[in-house]
Amino acid sequence: MEISQERTHGRRAITESDDFVTFIPYAALSPYHLWIFPKAHVACFSAQPLETLAELATTLRTILGKVDGMLGNPAFNLVLRSLGPEEKEAGHFHWYISIVPRINKRAGFELGTGMYVNPSLPESCADALRSLRAPIARSKRSRRTLRLLASLTGWRAGRRQWMSVFAAAVASFIRF
Repeated sequence: MEISQERTHGRRAITESDDFVTFIPYAALSPYHLWIFPKAHVACFSAQPLETLAELATTLRTILGKVDGMLGNPAFNLVLRSLGPEEKEAGHFHWYISIVPRINKRAGFELGTGMYVNPSLPESCADALRSLRAPIARSKRSRRTLRLLASLTGWRAGRRQWMSVFAAAVASFIRF
């Protein structure tokens, strides 16, 4: 899958800005599982141009508001998938953020096989999120998640310092 295909096809895209695109992957793990990708190919988050981080924070705020408004304050996982700074020149990887609302229960099939069953169509979920006017994420869980991201500034200094860049962007541009 290429970002250009998602942007051209558009059925699974939710938001698009100058530097980022948000969409639901074709093989989403669960309903409303979404990805935020930078448009420019960057393997390591720390190599992302600093001037784009305000836009990333705005995208996160919009998407978390939509998820909160659509699903009624669900538990979710927010994962930053990135190579480390020593691998920032790698051409085979593109960093991204994955947001996985925890609205399905794992049952026998998932527990027994390790495979997930997603009863929804990604296009339907994307259409629902796209059509929802983004409320500002104001639930306690959303605020806690954003504060947690902001608190990561001291997390594993050294090889993981790029996390502090991400946390600083969230703390600076998302205010509650």
